[in-house]
Amino acid sequence: MKRNLKEYPYDSYGYTEIRVINDTDCACEADDAFAVAHVLLTSQFDVRAVTAEHFREDNSAERSYQAICNLVDAMGMTGTVQVLHGCSAMRSETD
Repeated sequence: MKRNLKEYPYDSYGYTEIRVINDTDCACEADDAFAVAHVLLTSQFDVRAVTAEHFREDNSAERSYQAICNLVDAMGMTGTVQVLHGCSAMRSETD
C-alpha cells in the first residue's frame, strides 16, 4: 500500500499550508522528478497543479507531461493532483 507524508500529520509551530503550482520540464533532467516528488510529499504544500513545460527539443512539453503523469501514477497519487500542459515553445526570438 502506497502512502504519502500527508497521511502523517505533524505538529509544527506556526504551521500554515502553502498553495503551490509546480511548473517543471520533468522529462529534461532527473532532478526535476525528485523535485516534483518532494513537493507532492511535503505536507505543508497544498499542490493545486503540476504543469509540464517545454525544453529545447521538439514535443518536449508533451514528454514532460507524460513523465509527470508516470511519476504521479508510480507514487499512487493519480487523481489527487491536477497535471496540466504548460505553454508551447516560442516560435522565434521576437515572439
